[in-house]
Amino acid sequence: MNQPDVFVSYSSKDSEFVRTLVEWLEEAALDVWFAEEDMRAAADVEDELIENVDRCRHTIFVVSEHWLNSEWTKFERSVAMENCPADRRIIVVARMEISTPVRTLGRELHRKKRISWLEDEAEPEARFWEVCCGLGLAELGKKKDWVENGRKIRGATGVETVVQHSQAKDSLGQADVDTVLTCNRDTQWGKLHRLATDDQHEAVLIPGPACEAHELFLKRVEVCLPRDPDRRICDVRWPGCPPQSRAMAESEIAKAIDCQPDQLVRSLQSILSQKNLVLVHRPPFEETDCRAMIEYYSEWLPDLLDRVDIPGTSLPGKLKTVHAVSWPRVRALECGLSLLFSSSRKCDKVSAAREIEKRLDERFGQLRVRFLSELKPITEKDVRSWADSLDIDEDSRTRLVDHALDGDDSLEILKRISERLGHQRLSL
Repeated sequence: MNQPDVFVSYSSKDSEFVRTLVEWLEEAALDVWFAEEDMRAAADVEDELIENVDRCRHTIFVVSEHWLNSEWTKFERSVAMENCPADRRIIVVARMEISTPVRTLGRELHRKKRISWLEDEAEPEARFWEVCCGLGLAELGKKKDWVENGRKIRGATGVETVVQHSQAKDSLGQADVDTVLTCNRDTQWGKLHRLATDDQHEAVLIPGPACEAHELFLKRVEVCLPRDPDRRICDVRWPGCPPQSRAMAESEIAKAIDCQPDQLVRSLQSILSQKNLVLVHRPPFEETDCRAMIEYYSEWLPDLLDRVDIPGTSLPGKLKTVHAVSWPRVRALECGLSLLFSSSRKCDKVSAAREIEKRLDERFGQLRVRFLSELKPITEKDVRSWADSLDIDEDSRTRLVDHALDGDDSLEILKRISERLGHQRLSL
């Protein structure tokens, strides 16, 4: 069962506003859950609410006089606030003037990020931008861009727009540039379109900022991937950490394509004989087990594909995988490579890179892996701007910025791997 991104608590008197808010959130590729009127009349409504609120990563309270006086929303509030995980973001969207936050919202809720979005709001796009920042989506762009362009959600560009942009890039003679992707610049979605339609059987690992926006980037990948040629896009979720065995890895893929693990090969054969398949991997929430990730792409996945036999059809071009790897985990990958390939002496980065290049040559006969960095590195100004948008104290913000800016030479190993794979335009 998929984990929704956002739970929205609201009064039915504010349903018109909430419908617009939910529509915009979904355009930004967020999976939204809220208790609709028909559900509220169900006999087991309380159990269903508790189950779904617990599954949601974050919560938005649409606070109005009606919300404050509703017994139902009081129950929603208690469920959402009770045993709230440390990484759950809670946003208060105030549809009323709140002059005494502690008295109005209570001691716990008044400390949460609050956004004033009144009925006569002149710039609703700017308020929505603030909501996205509160949910960890600061990389979607600058506030002024949202206001100037109206309700255009960065990163949720339609396929038609992506195609046009890709063609425009081609006309500039850049069609053959083997470039890379970033999650915070909508001008590069044309390259994503090219990557998705490329007739190469490959796994794409996309390093990015260490924040939840990177996971949502994968959802935008999923939204923008074209369906021509006919393709099925499946969401592979590693529950907290990468799989620790071949059986676990195949079990997660089986869940994604909705089959039993013992039927995985047969189901893959059935799907790939009719259409292309894209496996979109969410980044794990805990620290990545580097050895497991390396084995996943160098051993388990190629071996699985070796067992898939489609008469008259070659697998290249039929299956792709897309995977996010945050910057700290890239640094962890480097350390993991050193441990994985070390001998009696300490293994340096160059030796580790040579070993994984050798392994790539040996194992990736039919599965080509690309390690992709950002087209343009995130600048210190970008990092500080993102950190300033977060609802955290100054000490935490300082530590966060220092951590994000640390490790200038941490991607040297990815440069070597990328060069080995013919990725000539890697920009770090």
